[in-house]
Amino acid sequence: PWIIPPAAAALDLANRFARRPIMSGDQLRLSAHNVFFDSSKAVAELGLPLLPFRNAVERAYRWYVDHGYLS
Repeated sequence: PWIIPPAAAALDLANRFARRPIMSGDQLRLSAHNVFFDSSKAVAELGLPLLPFRNAVERAYRWYVDHGYLS
């Protein structure tokens, strides 16, 4: 955990010169926290489906490929 603040600052600096930043310093800082979410409200009010982890990762991967973030 001690490495995250300086690494995030370095990432923010590097992103100033990068054409396509891979990750922001804020994303790295957030990774140091345990964050939990409950999707029951989205399921109940919006009808969003609950996907198994594997399916969610596959859909996310496909989105990144389709939008040119991965090849």
